[in-house]
Amino acid sequence: LLIMKIFNFFKKVFSKIKSIDKTFFKIFCLCLSLFLLVVFIPKLVNYKTPKANVLVILKAVEPMNGLMHWQIELDNRNQKAAVLVSSSLAEKYPDFFINMHGRGYKLIGYSEQDFWGMPYSDQLDIMTKTKQVFNNLLEINLDIFATENFSYDINTLNIAQDLSIEYIIKRGTTSEESTVYNLADFDVKLISLSNVKDSHLNSTPISDHDLHIRGADIVEWEKHINNSITKKPKAISVISDSYLGGTRKIYWTVYRLLLNSNHIDINDFDTWLSKVNQISLKNINVPINKEVGFKQVPYTPIDKLESITDLDKYTTTPKEKGKCPKGTYCY
Repeated sequence: LLIMKIFNFFKKVFSKIKSIDKTFFKIFCLCLSLFLLVVFIPKLVNYKTPKANVLVILKAVEPMNGLMHWQIELDNRNQKAAVLVSSSLAEKYPDFFINMHGRGYKLIGYSEQDFWGMPYSDQLDIMTKTKQVFNNLLEINLDIFATENFSYDINTLNIAQDLSIEYIIKRGTTSEESTVYNLADFDVKLISLSNVKDSHLNSTPISDHDLHIRGADIVEWEKHINNSITKKPKAISVISDSYLGGTRKIYWTVYRLLLNSNHIDINDFDTWLSKVNQISLKNINVPINKEVGFKQVPYTPIDKLESITDLDKYTTTPKEKGKCPKGTYCY
């Protein structure tokens, strides 16, 4: 069919040239058609639709069995995630997080406090403590930091610059597309996460916890993930409260489909970041998203949701002599 289309195209072209020899014309068209097929058909056959570039960000919370479950499932698929880790959790489970880092997970310093309007001295104390715990206890260079609501202000940027923290995570301002803002007036970059918005949910990251407390059901949660991927942005971020996403059956059912999908790549942090859109701006020109408020609606408490089976098997117990305690998963 393709040969006939090519042949007919050149037939129309050469029909306007009356002096051309018909035999020559047929041979020419045939040779050209074969040449085009040899060159282009293999490329068409081997062409693959680019997969969505997805970063999974896990918020480390207790109980830790949700995070342990996430790690096992990702490791089994040779996939990695970024993990938001507070200094208090890092101090409580240092060996566990050192192990995660060694397995290719990106650890992000995290504060559970909102930084918008927080005094400089308080921000400095929190960020310095986090830096010390990462560098001295975990022996990991802290180069990226995030806060509750992914909030920050000019104090945050000044402190990050002084502490040599390269990235601050901000609330999304470019819809589903994650974006990096290279600041012209600071030696700090801002990572704007994927964000969804509609009349019911207002503005929120693609986060199971944020959507859950806004009253979104599992159908709506799955819809936002699928719609975001369908729009084919260069980079998407999906955030999971490790306890909610890693232990509750209805959420894990969606995540299992996500991890097993042939249409996306669950990338490690560095691979994901290398494909994110980059924008250079002065800080004053970077858009800010403070739409954290929402109309409170009834929602099911997390502990009332059905849990996955064998949840008690997922522990933060280290291996002894290369083996886990009988009947458990450990590290």
